[in-house]
Amino acid sequence: MKKVITLVVILFSLCLSGMGVRFGGKFGASIGSIRGLEGSILYYEGGSGSVGVISSSYNSVTYGVIADTNTPYQNIALQGEINYLGKGACFGFSDWGDDSEYVLSMKYLEFTVLVKYYFPSKSNSKWGAYFGPSYALLRKAQLEGYDNSSEDLGAYMNDGDVSLNMGIIMELSNTLLFDFRYNWGMTANEYKIFEGFANNEKFKTQNFIVSIGVLL
Repeated sequence: MKKVITLVVILFSLCLSGMGVRFGGKFGASIGSIRGLEGSILYYEGGSGSVGVISSSYNSVTYGVIADTNTPYQNIALQGEINYLGKGACFGFSDWGDDSEYVLSMKYLEFTVLVKYYFPSKSNSKWGAYFGPSYALLRKAQLEGYDNSSEDLGAYMNDGDVSLNMGIIMELSNTLLFDFRYNWGMTANEYKIFEGFANNEKFKTQNFIVSIGVLL
């Protein structure tokens, strides 16, 4: 994890000190879920029973700032971002009925660096693909119950989440950005958010993100 954090810091510094740096902002929607719990069987402490996990997506908004810079290599650019991003999932237990849905909501401040390759184009619009790491600092984690209850989960979660990002981007007139991204979480969180379960299952996050950005 330390190597990934160091890489993000170095690449982010290059974005801010590179040639022709442009700044901007972005806003979008995120569809999040968790990997590792779907289909799992969780056992009560003492072995008195078990339930199956059924998960679904968690929707949220994301927004942030962008720093875009050219490189000495044609069609290759770097893009640094600082985003406020929601991660999590909606899930329930197979033996508890449809009314037992819970929402795992985690809010992060995420630092991202992307290496972008733009396909050659003679028009004012251009398409590209990108790949890059991100490191997210946990700001808030809650478990929201079907009975309108809410529990702070900050003590159960890792303080940071390392992710890999990949996607495609469209840039119009060197100003307007359309971004389609998959954010693949690599950090494992232990499943200790429900009292009464003996399991130490682990899960990771994943998000599909669609956003619109403007570069000045």
